[in-house]
Amino acid sequence: MKGLLLFFWLFIFVATASAQCVPDASIVDAGLYSPADNCFEQGVYNEVVWQFKIDTSYGSILKVDSIVFDEVLFLPCGLSWELDRTNGTYYPNDVGCLKVFGTSTSEEGMYTPVILVDLHLDHFSFSDIGLHEVFDTAPIQLKVLDSAVCSDSIPFRWSSCMIPPNQNATGCQTVFNSGVCFVSGGITGSVAVILMDMDTSDVIGYTVIRKNTATGQYTTIGNVPSAAGGHYVEDHSAAPDIDKYTYSVIATDRCGNVSDTLDAHSPIYLEVTEQSDGSIDLEWTGYKGFVLDSYYVYRRNDLGPRTKIATLSNTTFSFSESDPPNGDLIYYIGVDVPYNCAVVDALPPIHESYSNIVTTRSLIQSVDEMDELQLVTVYPNPTVGDIVIDFGTWLPEATITVTDL
Repeated sequence: MKGLLLFFWLFIFVATASAQCVPDASIVDAGLYSPADNCFEQGVYNEVVWQFKIDTSYGSILKVDSIVFDEVLFLPCGLSWELDRTNGTYYPNDVGCLKVFGTSTSEEGMYTPVILVDLHLDHFSFSDIGLHEVFDTAPIQLKVLDSAVCSDSIPFRWSSCMIPPNQNATGCQTVFNSGVCFVSGGITGSVAVILMDMDTSDVIGYTVIRKNTATGQYTTIGNVPSAAGGHYVEDHSAAPDIDKYTYSVIATDRCGNVSDTLDAHSPIYLEVTEQSDGSIDLEWTGYKGFVLDSYYVYRRNDLGPRTKIATLSNTTFSFSESDPPNGDLIYYIGVDVPYNCAVVDALPPIHESYSNIVTTRSLIQSVDEMDELQLVTVYPNPTVGDIVIDFGTWLPEATITVTDL
């Protein structure tokens, strides 16, 4: 009888521990929602649940058909994950949940798992992209502590048990070389942290670190798995104070070796002032991270092609245009990147970094057939191969015509 009782209690515990999470049907807005407590005490079973709601579109342009969850990488040792749906497939407006559970044996620290999904859109499909790229949210973070007190003041770590398949955790000949190729601003105020290739195949990923130059505080903002051609984008649309930040990375190899902090790059931050006499003044912070020869001042007029209106020395951080043309004017600063930065294997390397993009007048105009006009960027140009057409983040609808000349 005592044995049956013990079996009964064990059965109840196992059934409770492995029960699927329950989606929160009260969620209204699409996005990923972090729990209030994301801590695991070493040697003690716990579970943490993220709730999410699938959006109907991606980038406000492309319609979502479905999202399929593939894998969660870099979990602390001893932890597993599961969804409320066994097939891992979700459709627009679906509400779901992701549970991480188990008894962690990892050392104390902050861990940032990477959730990979397949994003299926109308006529498009993207495989193995990070969940934060779909939901435009901060990376998921888990804490492992040697006590029951949930603390924020713990170091960031990679999961030491995450070893690529068919590889041993010994014999690494890692040469931790330069990690950041360049950082660049964007039209929404975002900053893209672009990573260089390392001189070894043993690197399993990077930790991206941001420093606030005003306070000196360091913040871990995410992980980038894969050593070749990786990139990380941090969104600053709500508070685009990119002039305050410096970015660097820490590399980790499959043997658990961790590099020192590699590089420190600060993007260009541009401010534009329109004077009462109609002239326009530009001021910017200098790029930090590599030696450059010149700053280029670019302008677009009425959403037309860009024009390089000035080439200035690397010690010049201002420019004035006394008689600018009429219409909507867009300004940004560019510098040559002295490396070959291949963000995507199928595309040519990128050789230029840009500041944030500033408009002197609104991009929204009243016209008969279209209520909103949006900057569309096509690159590389010219090209003899693939091209990328970037619609920004809020163009509601567009028609593309490609003519073979």
